[in-house]
Amino acid sequence: MDLPPAELGTAQSSLYEGPDPQLVFRYRASGTGASDGVITGSVGAAATIARGGSGNTEFMNLTYRPFTAGAYKATATAPVQSATGFTIIAHFKPDTASLTGRRTIYSDQGGGGIALDIMDGRMQVQWHDGTGYQSVTATGYPINTNWHYVVAAVTINSGTPSSSHARIYIDGQERIDVSPIPGAQTVKNSGQPGCVAAECDGTGSTRGPVGEYFVGRIATAEVLNYPLWSRSYLFSQLNDGGWYAGLPSYFDYTPSVTDTRTGTYRSKYRRMADAINEPQGGNNFPQFDDMRTKVTRRISLPYLNDGFVYQGVSIGTTTTPNDTMYMVGHYEPDPDLTEGMVIVPEVNIAGCATGICAPSIRRTYRLVSATGAELSGVHPGSVVRVGNILYVNSLRNETTGIGGLLRFDLTAPRTTWHPADPVTGRPAIEDLKLVSSNTSLCGGASISYDSIANRLYCFTSGARVINGFNLNADGSLPDSTPEVTWAIPAAPYTQGGYDYQLQGGAVYHPGNTAGNPCFVLHFSGGESNPSALNNFCPSTSTTVAPSLANALATNGEGVAVTTDGMVWGITEGASKKMQTVGSSSIVLAPWVWGIPRSTMGIQ
Repeated sequence: MDLPPAELGTAQSSLYEGPDPQLVFRYRASGTGASDGVITGSVGAAATIARGGSGNTEFMNLTYRPFTAGAYKATATAPVQSATGFTIIAHFKPDTASLTGRRTIYSDQGGGGIALDIMDGRMQVQWHDGTGYQSVTATGYPINTNWHYVVAAVTINSGTPSSSHARIYIDGQERIDVSPIPGAQTVKNSGQPGCVAAECDGTGSTRGPVGEYFVGRIATAEVLNYPLWSRSYLFSQLNDGGWYAGLPSYFDYTPSVTDTRTGTYRSKYRRMADAINEPQGGNNFPQFDDMRTKVTRRISLPYLNDGFVYQGVSIGTTTTPNDTMYMVGHYEPDPDLTEGMVIVPEVNIAGCATGICAPSIRRTYRLVSATGAELSGVHPGSVVRVGNILYVNSLRNETTGIGGLLRFDLTAPRTTWHPADPVTGRPAIEDLKLVSSNTSLCGGASISYDSIANRLYCFTSGARVINGFNLNADGSLPDSTPEVTWAIPAAPYTQGGYDYQLQGGAVYHPGNTAGNPCFVLHFSGGESNPSALNNFCPSTSTTVAPSLANALATNGEGVAVTTDGMVWGITEGASKKMQTVGSSSIVLAPWVWGIPRSTMGIQ
């Protein structure tokens, strides 16, 4: 197995990013706010968000600022690379008034510059090519008054103009791709500070909003001085903030680097994650090639920020088979990186396995003890729902004694910990009380539910064991004695000369028919080596676990196999602890990713 490049820079020249790729502008709302007037400040200084500490709720909010006739004006310019291109990213919710006429999301125009506008309810990107303004509009996709993710990326290619592109992605789908781009193959910068929510005019201190006012709410607006590639925005974005919410950003924690536009360390992780998914950049990172060639679906992670780490994923049924996804993760609060509260979001993923879908959070649970105390320090591994029982496996908290196989009753009364937000559409976060904690069971890597055999499987990494427990009709566990036990083959624990750990396991039945079970095992090589999937069918061989994929993003965690033909996996994510490692080889992939079973040759 090839190792990742020691530094991202070794492959930069081939990544179509130009010589100096940077995040050059960021607006991020710090709260709902009361003022709609002009907001001034240095680039990147729009947000001061409290985070950390037990009971903190700020990071759970999708923060935004309402605009009616004002703007955020930066005090520094945000030039793009004229010969490379640019990207504008925004997460916003327009009011009805913003769907007529021209409404500005971001603009630094004035004798040059770029802009992202709403034009009569359609998204438009503009840029100056040295002689005048050029534009591309996604005319075939009208937006509405919901929250929207918009990514507009313009690629300049003066050597091969036919390879230039102007693309607009809305809500996880490419809505238009114009190639070659109109006009000359260059972008002329304006040399003026950018504005959010209005078109500005003037220079220096006299520059201010003059019209084209956006009416609605904006969580974030960002500008990169190079064109992002597409796959990070394709497939299914959760409409709650995801990557680019007004939250402490997944990419923002950067040790010893100030929060300025020149902090190039800031965008390193994003560039690496984007690079591995694209034909252009992915060829430079063959060790992560499965993310590009095998993954066909992505679902963004809810409540994502620099302190939240997801470990487990499972699929269940609410109305139709495989229409519900459960995730489990914990918060690592500032400043000591201790493991804080555990949450379980329940997400509607109807249709996501077979086509375009619009996932949404149905509800979210905060796991608490029988007395209502927040569960912390238990390090959850995975989650499954069986009937009205929610099972979570975890490590043991030595202080409280809670750990192992945790059981929760979904029919029990729940109290609201964090209220619903009708504007953003986020549901309330409810406290779900612990029913029992069996410390002798399932304290290892993960658990998986076999709906065909009504059996719960526990996967233990260190002991290399799979134990299967038959369940009662209501999903409860009758006793602590496994009906079946298999030893996991040793070979997958050493890959490419490096030690790997089992982080997730999922049961499936070939052809979805009753009979001997098989297992997809998710192994992680840590922060620097690709994650891998192996297939283990004990009825075929108890000593062999063939490789299914060995070039996934680093720090792979949970995995699930569904009867509608998918293997879903989850990546641990960019916690502060991971980024503190400081390795340029870390590849952060903040999604649940999906690979068809047929792609990996499993029935």
